[in-house]
Amino acid sequence: MAEIHPFKGLRYDPEKVSIETVVTQPYDKITPEMQAAYYDASPYNVVRLILGREEAGDDGSNKYTRAAGFLGQWMEQEIIVEDALPAIYASTQSFDLGGRTVRRRGFVALVKLEPFGSGVIFPHERTFKKYKDDRLRLMRATGANFGHIFMLYADPTRTISQMLEALDERGAPEAAVEALGVRHTMARITDAEAIRTIGDIMADKRLFIADGHHRYETAVNYRDEMRARHGEGGPYDRRMVTLFNMEDEGLVIRPTHRLVRDLPGFEPAQVAKKLAPFFHVEECTLRDLPARIQPDDEAQARLALYMGGDTALVLTLAGRDQLPEAVRRDVPRPVLELDVTVLHGLILEHLLGMSRAQQNQAGNIWYVATFDEGLDRVRRGEYQAGFFLNPTRIGQVRAVAESGAVMPQKSTDFYPKLLTGLVMRRLAA
Repeated sequence: MAEIHPFKGLRYDPEKVSIETVVTQPYDKITPEMQAAYYDASPYNVVRLILGREEAGDDGSNKYTRAAGFLGQWMEQEIIVEDALPAIYASTQSFDLGGRTVRRRGFVALVKLEPFGSGVIFPHERTFKKYKDDRLRLMRATGANFGHIFMLYADPTRTISQMLEALDERGAPEAAVEALGVRHTMARITDAEAIRTIGDIMADKRLFIADGHHRYETAVNYRDEMRARHGEGGPYDRRMVTLFNMEDEGLVIRPTHRLVRDLPGFEPAQVAKKLAPFFHVEECTLRDLPARIQPDDEAQARLALYMGGDTALVLTLAGRDQLPEAVRRDVPRPVLELDVTVLHGLILEHLLGMSRAQQNQAGNIWYVATFDEGLDRVRRGEYQAGFFLNPTRIGQVRAVAESGAVMPQKSTDFYPKLLTGLVMRRLAA
């Protein structure tokens, strides 16, 4: 099933740079303001490799070729060095969750790329061509893996987790960085027996992509290009990923709320009437909103709608079996179980008249992580309405992936994100 391999990681030399000044959030989470701050933080910040600036006159020289140039220069200067021994890298994130410190433990390794449908690696979200094209151009120019693909596996025995816990308890991680309230640590595992044990345990596992679908599909596309030139068996047949046990208590999924505009004929006074045949509709104060949308049981679909003013509407679906045929048609059962499907299929499309094409049009839907931001932007009139959701559960992610289906975009937000720059990989190695 899954093939796991060690590799010689590329890492910043902590004697030449301060690690906290050179690492970043994943490239697709970096805003223009964050990009500027990363540029200012250090001349060696990894943002120059993963999300370089566009410059006037870019043609033969561009952000991709500049990334390759920076990587080569920094390796020559030994700002970035390649480990002498192949390793698997223990990766731990420590963060506050409801007033207690939680640790999420995983490990970084190479995984053999497998086609979707082979029963080894499963996606759960749709991808978009323009993002894959961008990442492919970067891989062609640099021949490197910078960002991580967040993958899950199931191991109720927690054998690997216990190995990683023991490593944590010995202390002295080789890298430790605080970022956005999260402590990220990394330590090398070079012991051949430990690496073999991890590989043996993972050999019968199925892997589920939690975050990084575009990076995975880009790696497959790059592999296919390289195989056409050089045949199978090259370093491009494997991709650097970070793997976490689904049983880990630190595995947290946050909701991603939706703000909507350009709803056709939108009249707030009429919305409750349209919702009434399918939902129990109750008014709720904004202060009580986060607590009120929690479902009474996991099978229940509940979300909230804010259209301005001092109150919101809490919507509890009367029953999924009562969904109209137009919503249920050709939708696999695991996808139908998702609250985001109820929102996009029933409310936005069927009841409020926003077609799927309109939903996919840039700017019509904006995604936010917090209640406060969503409420503020609706109050300011930037959006007509805000829909607030509960997080997708890990069991739902697995069920959708195993069914061969995919979720709507932004159905999951695994927290915290993995930093880019703690360990990278050169494909020539």
